[in-house]
Amino acid sequence: MQKNYSISAVVLSKNSEKKIEKCLSSLKGWADEILLVDGGSTDKTAEIAKRYGAKVYHHQFSGSFAEERNFGTDKASSDWVLQLDSDEIVTDALKKKCDETLPATKCAAFKFRRKNVFLGHEFTYGGWYHWSQHLFKRGCARYEGRVHEKMIVNGDVGLIDADMLHIPFDSISEFIERQNRYTDLQAADIIDQEKDLTKKKIKYNLKIKPAKLFRKIYFNKKGYKEGIHGLIFAILSSYVHFLKWAKVWELVKDKKNILIIRNDRFGEFLLNIPAIRLIKERFPDSRITLAVDPHVQDLAEKVSGIDEVIFWENRRHSIFDAVVFAYILKKKYIDMAFVMNPSKYSNLAIFLAGIPERIGYDHKWSFLLTKRKEDLKHLGQKHEVEYNLDLAGLAAAETASGKRGQTHQQINIRVGSDPIFPTGSVGSQAGFIVVHPWTSDPIKQWPVERFRELALRIVKETDSDVLIVGGPEELKKSTTFNNLDKRIKNLTGKTTLVELAVTLKKSKLLISGDSGPVHMACAVGTPVIALFRNDILGKGPKRWGPWGEGHIVIDKKSLLDISVDDVIKTVLHSNRFPLSRE
Repeated sequence: MQKNYSISAVVLSKNSEKKIEKCLSSLKGWADEILLVDGGSTDKTAEIAKRYGAKVYHHQFSGSFAEERNFGTDKASSDWVLQLDSDEIVTDALKKKCDETLPATKCAAFKFRRKNVFLGHEFTYGGWYHWSQHLFKRGCARYEGRVHEKMIVNGDVGLIDADMLHIPFDSISEFIERQNRYTDLQAADIIDQEKDLTKKKIKYNLKIKPAKLFRKIYFNKKGYKEGIHGLIFAILSSYVHFLKWAKVWELVKDKKNILIIRNDRFGEFLLNIPAIRLIKERFPDSRITLAVDPHVQDLAEKVSGIDEVIFWENRRHSIFDAVVFAYILKKKYIDMAFVMNPSKYSNLAIFLAGIPERIGYDHKWSFLLTKRKEDLKHLGQKHEVEYNLDLAGLAAAETASGKRGQTHQQINIRVGSDPIFPTGSVGSQAGFIVVHPWTSDPIKQWPVERFRELALRIVKETDSDVLIVGGPEELKKSTTFNNLDKRIKNLTGKTTLVELAVTLKKSKLLISGDSGPVHMACAVGTPVIALFRNDILGKGPKRWGPWGEGHIVIDKKSLLDISVDDVIKTVLHSNRFPLSRE
């Protein structure tokens, strides 16, 4: 019958001189154009293709067969596109069915049968005689995937009951050589696409799945009916699956699944960021899970390098709580855990979860840990950040040079640049100072009435407005800041932690006692004036002061010895804060 449609045949090839002639011969006189996408052949593949009138396009293979097919599709000019490999042959029956079906169809693509030939034997059983989808109207399909690429069709897909012959290899040696290349790409695909690639899953695919695959091919799919060819094919297919997952294991065996527990207040959490970054630098391909108090979740998710945030509440726990938490952790197949704030129930949970490396302080059931560091924090001999870095160092978490660099010692989080204010709370005027008058520890509290006087002095003696911030627990106490001045806005209890971080980032300055917002301001790059007493071991600015450069600490033996004048003079006369009126 007369052919009244046009079709482009796109053939993928690389070093196919021994096979491609049969493919091209089956296309000549039927395909309106033959397009050879050559992935870098060094033999006579391109020369042979030109003899058959093919247009040859050299396109270096980059690891994705989908990319190769899409490249060839874009070069095609006919109504229909047939995608082939150089080891495939279009049978006369398939050509005839196409001639009968394609001219009048409303389908956008078609599947046809692919009959595989294994060492000269045509397969009907064993799952190797199947439908293949590589015929489509130009403009109606694209490919995705690296090795076993998938066609995405825009429209209906029909069936053509005819065979394409596939002769992939002529010897077992060629089979093994090809599968060795393919499994490299497949293993990389698995690592890229699997969201939950656990050690359990890898072991299953190495130990159990190959045997199940053999049973499926040889018995369920009746591969035994193919005789000795069916047996060899089933064994080799199981081996290929094993090889693929062995390569996955090889690629991830040195990657660690790491848990970091810091479930107290958000200020203490922020001071762990340098240690987290140091751990990530030591184990760059690791998966990092943070266990934090639910109140800190949104903030924890702003820390770069974190893959997952889970909850471990900051409250009095029980053995039952530890057992429940251990059950959750056990399902995550964690390799290493850091308990950054000492807790006997955290130590118990990671022990019960069977985590191989358990790192923490020699304090509170530390016999459950595998590596311990003496807890000297109460002495306040260095900053909390440095104590956290020391604990991370138990996992040999050092930089490539063996020294702790400046980059990972910085505290920073990723937040936006525009301030977030609750509706009606404050205008969008530029230039404001944030004042946080509260602290969780009464012995660190500068008198609230002095913060009140300070806010009034700031709006009187500078061009800056003042925002009062705090958590919901300070809402009742904060009423003393209401209606002081139209340029003093009270946001206490009205911002989330992330909104507070964004507001601090936009502000000129934070003034506060020893508090979480001090460390948050450091994390977003805002200068701080911090008020401390220095007479209590382990609670002074040496351990808890603002971390980094550009901050000022006003400290005395008694907070009552710090006057409002001391703070105002620091604001007005320090060249770090250009806030005073001209």
